[in-house]
Amino acid sequence: MKSKLIILGNSTLTGYTQGGGYWSVYLQYLLGLKSLGHKVFLVELLFASGEQGKDEQRIKSFFRRMKEFELNENCIIILLPNGQNVQTLDLATAFRIPLNRVKELIKNADLFWNLAASIEPPLLNLFRHKVLIDLDPGHLQVSALDWDMGIADHESHLTVGLKMCNPECNVPTLNLN
Repeated sequence: MKSKLIILGNSTLTGYTQGGGYWSVYLQYLLGLKSLGHKVFLVELLFASGEQGKDEQRIKSFFRRMKEFELNENCIIILLPNGQNVQTLDLATAFRIPLNRVKELIKNADLFWNLAASIEPPLLNLFRHKVLIDLDPGHLQVSALDWDMGIADHESHLTVGLKMCNPECNVPTLNLN
């Protein structure tokens, strides 16, 4: 199998460093893909809180935890300015890898795994091949009934829900058109 450059996108780990079980979900994908020989990166978005010390502590905690699993060199934090609700790299600051290198990685990525629809346009649109990874079947589908989660912006959709397409499953079916 040819090695691929796979980027995983998320926006929740820096805000929940105490969640061991929660973190293990994300770590399994990073460690598994890496052990299969792929070049893998996690792009973690952090929306600035307006408190520089708090943001710096979150960033340090994130990289300290990733270092325990020998993944800190495979992770990038994109800090979005306080009050910015749009996911764009225009005014962002990157940690671990310079922003110009982040843009190069995005451009060259073979696959982008968008974990739980965390990454939205316009940032999402920078990736060539987008895969939505549904980590919480039901929650994502019910949420998508009330607002646009960008599900149709992905070329592929994967879920951990084994029974999602079974007739006896009560989770709403999404219209991806």
